[in-house]
Amino acid sequence: MFHDAYGYFAAHYGLDVAATVAIGDASAPGAARLSALREELAAEGAICIFPEVQHDPKLVAQLAEGTPVKIGAPLDPQGAQLEPGAGLYAELLTGLATALTDCLGER
Repeated sequence: MFHDAYGYFAAHYGLDVAATVAIGDASAPGAARLSALREELAAEGAICIFPEVQHDPKLVAQLAEGTPVKIGAPLDPQGAQLEPGAGLYAELLTGLATALTDCLGER
């Protein structure tokens, strides 16, 4: 996952987040961080990595390159691609769940 915004969601559904690309929202990860992430993904046996619609997907592609880690559908934790309205929150959660299960269920 790109950043640590999914802790409660993952815990509720019994998912383990192996690592996050960004430590915070203030700066892009450097080469040392990306190298450490590749090692973490291998050590944790990560299955999928997910880009986010608000961030450059190239970093996720670089991390997954040459590994068995699959790239999942982009996550939209802010609902930026959804229509505002009464159903937005339910649609946001359903979209996250669908993206996760689509990738994680492909074992």
